[in-house]
Amino acid sequence: MGRTRKSWSKRTWTALCLSAILVIVAGCQAVGGLELNAVLKQTMKVTSMEGKQQIEVQLLFREAALEQMGEDEAAMAELLSQMKLEFSDIRMQDSDNLSVKGELSMGDKSMTFDLVSAGDRARLQLEGSKRAFYFDLAELELSESSELEELDEETQASLMERGTQLLDYIGNYTIDNLPNPTKLSVAPAQAEVNGETLQTMRVQAEIGGDEVLPLIHAYLDALIADEDGLTELVTAIMTLFADDAEVWEAAGLATPFAEELDTEQSQEELIQETVADVLGFLGELQTELRTAQEEEPESIEQLLGPESTFKTELYVDSKLDIRKTATELVFKPSFPAEDEWGTDFPFEGIVIRTSGEQWNVNGAVKPEPLKTARNDLSLETLFEMPSYELVKQFEEGSLMNDLMRQMGMAVQTVELYPGYDANPPILTPEGLTLIPLRDTTNLLGARMAYLEESGTYDVFDPATGAYLKFRKGSNRVTVNGEDQTWSFPATVIGGTLYVPARQYMTALGGTVYWDQFSFAEDEKYLVLEREF
Repeated sequence: MGRTRKSWSKRTWTALCLSAILVIVAGCQAVGGLELNAVLKQTMKVTSMEGKQQIEVQLLFREAALEQMGEDEAAMAELLSQMKLEFSDIRMQDSDNLSVKGELSMGDKSMTFDLVSAGDRARLQLEGSKRAFYFDLAELELSESSELEELDEETQASLMERGTQLLDYIGNYTIDNLPNPTKLSVAPAQAEVNGETLQTMRVQAEIGGDEVLPLIHAYLDALIADEDGLTELVTAIMTLFADDAEVWEAAGLATPFAEELDTEQSQEELIQETVADVLGFLGELQTELRTAQEEEPESIEQLLGPESTFKTELYVDSKLDIRKTATELVFKPSFPAEDEWGTDFPFEGIVIRTSGEQWNVNGAVKPEPLKTARNDLSLETLFEMPSYELVKQFEEGSLMNDLMRQMGMAVQTVELYPGYDANPPILTPEGLTLIPLRDTTNLLGARMAYLEESGTYDVFDPATGAYLKFRKGSNRVTVNGEDQTWSFPATVIGGTLYVPARQYMTALGGTVYWDQFSFAEDEKYLVLEREF
């Protein structure tokens, strides 16, 4: 029996995406005396804290796929099969100022890191890196082109207050309407956080893959039915952001909704129109889901089967702050044996586990200070740096060096086309390949200059430290101070100086070969390649 590859429709992917969203924001009504929706709202009000967190991602590779992989692919699969990101020391003063110490583990390798963020500036130190990475977002063109003026404290406070009030109104509508999972329990429990034993309420919930769509339907039904809540939310947005034009003027922004309200349409009419638009959108989502279930029930069942689960455990204190968490998300579709997705795809699922605890919530937190060094690698330099140069910023054997090598970032490839380049590579009757010296040197990131006093064309390659001297019409070449005799003299052809390709690349630590176009087998192009 032949295999088939199923093409998932837009509706199927819509259903899957909405399912993921529900898992992320899943909330509940009061259970066991604990108002869980209030707990979710409280998380939106956390502005400072200390804590630690761990995120573990496990890719479930198929054994058959691993056996068919090449050496490089298998090495990459080993790195990706088990990844763990641990934040051992989190200190968040506010959304702009924080410091984090942690460790990234991939396969059997690991790397510690230190991150400090202060306003628009941040510094990242990675284990194995020869230089730290320094980022100043204010220097980016995006920041320079912003028309926002410097805000005074009063204007900033006013805008922050509006944002806080808006979150409250959004929570009232979006969180209060969330349904309860089937498996949900709340009970008193002790929890150890930062060495301190706390009296908390433990919340345990579990959602199976086959339960997700019914919960989404219930959630959308509740949102659509709560027209009063939506009207209150839209009215609050209009009121919060349409008033006090001087605040927006001070911020250099146009007053929200001013253009709409300048027309004959009243604010009440605009509110009603907006509510109708939102309800219409929610109704369309509901219809998309139902249509997907009716037209492709098997696809939905395969993507959201019983083997996919979401489990969470929360410990909540008397202030409704979440102090300790543990979650597990398993996404494991059940493809039929005859489906190519079930055999050709390299992995069969993914498992994401997180755990963490936090203390000093909304208290006074002092992060590590941001200290820079003169040799820090700036964002601008990083963007301009070739990938192979970035690899060289990390010590041999370090996690980042190995990872980037597995991704091919340590390989430099230059292609020259006989039929398209202004100065194309040339194949002599004797079978020697010649390349244009200046063009090739520039493409490899090296530098070339003509020295009139010596009559030589000098090439310096920063990547390898190689220094070459060519003399027009001569096959004598000086390589790193040593004279060599090459197979063909440096020759001017059509006003361009050409040299032997193979010996030139050997001197610069690379190789050269001719390759064929996939669409035209009778045409070839020259490939220059080297790995650092």
